[in-house]
Amino acid sequence: MISLILATLGRYEELDRCIESILSQINVKYEILVVDQNRPEFLSNLREKYSDVRIVWKNISTVGLSNARNEGLALARYNRIALIDDDSVLQNPRHLQNAISWLERYDFVSGICVDFNGVDANKFFPTNDVVISSSNIFSCIISPCFFFNLKKDAVFDVRLGVGAYFGSGEETDFAITLIIDGGTGYFTRSLSVIHPEGDGKQLSKSRRYKYALGVGALMRKRSLFFGPRMVIRKILGPLLTSLRHLSNGKLVHAKLSVIDFLGRVYGYLVFR
Repeated sequence: MISLILATLGRYEELDRCIESILSQINVKYEILVVDQNRPEFLSNLREKYSDVRIVWKNISTVGLSNARNEGLALARYNRIALIDDDSVLQNPRHLQNAISWLERYDFVSGICVDFNGVDANKFFPTNDVVISSSNIFSCIISPCFFFNLKKDAVFDVRLGVGAYFGSGEETDFAITLIIDGGTGYFTRSLSVIHPEGDGKQLSKSRRYKYALGVGALMRKRSLFFGPRMVIRKILGPLLTSLRHLSNGKLVHAKLSVIDFLGRVYGYLVFR
C-alpha cells in the first residue's frame, strides 16, 4: 500500500497523462492525492473524468510545492509515500510494486528520470546503484522518483522548493532529515519515470537563479551535515565551470554558470 502525492499547478494535459499512467499500475494498492493549487474550476473536467475512489482531490489556495506536499502528507492513509511530478509518466506498470519492495529494506529510495527514448534526462545520476550519503546525495535525489517510509511529524521545509523564494532543495533537505534521524537511503537505476528536462528548463535564466538560491540555502541550513569542504565546493563550483566554458568559447553556458554561482552565494548568505 502506498500514497502518491501529486502536487499540481498550471498543467492540464500533462496531469491527465500522468494520472492515466498511474492508473495503469498493477499488483499494488494505492491512493493518488492530487493537491491542486489552481483555480477551483481549472481541473474540473479532469475531476469528472477520473472519478475513481483511489483519487483524492484537494484544492488549496497557497502556492508552493513544499506546502502542497505537506498537505498531501496530512491526507495520506498509508505510511509508504511516493512523490511524483505532474508532468511525469510511469512507463513500468510495476513501478509502485517495485518501489514498495525497496522500502521494505530502506527508509527511502530514489530512482532516475528518463526522456521518452529511455535516455537519462539528467547527466548527474550515478551509473550504479549506491547507498545515499552526504557525498552523493545531490546526484541521487530527484523528486519525480522519490519514495519514503513516513515518520511521525516529518514535513517539507516550506521555505524551500518551487513557489518559494529559495526555489529548490526541498526533497534533498527532507532526505537529510531522514538520514540524521537514523534512516538509510538507497539510489537505484531500477526505478525510473519519464520526466524530460529539455532546453526550456535547462536554459531558463530565472529558473536557474531560483534553483541556485535553493541550493545555497540548503548548504547554509545543512552545513554541519555536508562539512565546510563540500559547502565551498558546491558554492564555488559554478564559477569554475563558467571559466571552463569561457575557455571553450561557450558564452551562453558561461553566463548560465555565473547565474548559478550568484544564486548560490546569495541563497547561502540570506537564508536564516
